[in-house]
Amino acid sequence: MLRLRALEKTFDGRAGPVAALGPIDLDVRPGELVCLVGPSGCGKSTLLALVAGFEIPSAGSIEIEGRPPGPPGPDRSVMFQEGALFPWLTARGNVEFPLKSLGLPAAERRDRSTKLLRMVHLEDFAESRIHELSGGMKQRVALARALATGPKILLMDEPFGALDAQTREHLYAEVQEIRATRTQTILFVTHNVREAACLGDRIVLLSRRPGRVIGDLPVDLPRPRTMNLPDIARIGAEAAELLRSEMIEEKS
Repeated sequence: MLRLRALEKTFDGRAGPVAALGPIDLDVRPGELVCLVGPSGCGKSTLLALVAGFEIPSAGSIEIEGRPPGPPGPDRSVMFQEGALFPWLTARGNVEFPLKSLGLPAAERRDRSTKLLRMVHLEDFAESRIHELSGGMKQRVALARALATGPKILLMDEPFGALDAQTREHLYAEVQEIRATRTQTILFVTHNVREAACLGDRIVLLSRRPGRVIGDLPVDLPRPRTMNLPDIARIGAEAAELLRSEMIEEKS
């Protein structure tokens, strides 16, 4: 589904060029959920922005199903840490917004938004304004909106980082439930190694800036998973140790 080859990104800083990412080689299979983990500033969000088409690579290539992805489009959806919802719209209005942009008729938009809100257990809040929803409910709306266009790739940038632990656990269950019934390929950025072990099919570890792949751990555990499983703690600890070892080597 997704192939990155020698991918790099450099930004212009006040003191000169800043190498943010790469070179990175990475393959993601169709329907796979890959978690990207690394220290702050290692380029995780930059990588998502490159795949989404928000940024242009400084070097290397990106292919989706064997072709360059081009500018941002409905084949890729992004879910941010903050929901980025439109406060003047209802939950339904937010989910239908990208569908309206695509020119879908009202009846089809309503049918699709109803199914998506039911999927994230918010059918009873379809006509609620955003300020009437809790933080977890807002992120459910954001997830439904991200899935509305039926994207091939879903890019999730620390979507649960600002939520309390109990709300995160509920959303972990929902993400796994959705993943079991849909076919999206997912890139999920997180700082939390146990979150990555709970959700991911693989954990890809990135070094400090410029981010490079320093580890690729398979997570071969049955679903559904919860954060309190011993195997989740074990895999999370393994990922954390790889990150710690890389930082020690870099300083020495």
